[in-house]
Amino acid sequence: MIDAYNDADGPVQDDRRGPDPVAPGTPPIRSPSNAAERMREYRRRRRYGMLSIRIRLAPVYIDALIEKAYLKPEHRGDRNEIAIAVSDLITDTLQNT
Repeated sequence: MIDAYNDADGPVQDDRRGPDPVAPGTPPIRSPSNAAERMREYRRRRRYGMLSIRIRLAPVYIDALIEKAYLKPEHRGDRNEIAIAVSDLITDTLQNT
């Protein structure tokens, strides 16, 4: 920060700064590790009372998700899209009982 003096108003501060120099030997800032991301996701699910489970789906069930319009054919191999489709199917089934 550069301090200048203005006769009428007193000191004036000027914020003309360049990038902060990095001290030699300082490790670079890293992005969060996969473990940290998993822990954050686990805590978020727990906070909202959600449960995460793994299931095995035979290709015939993925075909059924596509047939019932829960999954688009082009997303057949996308695990996230399949998980959303299964979740939607369960939600619809339980709400209609």
